[in-house]
Amino acid sequence: MSGRLHSESQPSHLPARVFKAGNSLAIRIPSIIAKSIGLGEGSAVEVALEDGRILVKPSAPPRLADLIERITPENVHGEAFEKLSERERW
Repeated sequence: MSGRLHSESQPSHLPARVFKAGNSLAIRIPSIIAKSIGLGEGSAVEVALEDGRILVKPSAPPRLADLIERITPENVHGEAFEKLSERERW
């Protein structure tokens, strides 16, 4: 974690517990830590194992170029304007 969290009034390490969530394990992230890095319910994160530590960080939003690169003839859809209502016609 970055040094942004640590101050005299905010500890840099907080206790947490591991619990079962479906077939996986989960960790409750204290709100002070979540807020400090902009996490909220449903936030996408990256999880890594490094030197015996679990690292969690917010995922970077996908780049448009990377999304476009994944378009193939098999997954591209046709036009979405086949059934227009009278109000939608130009």
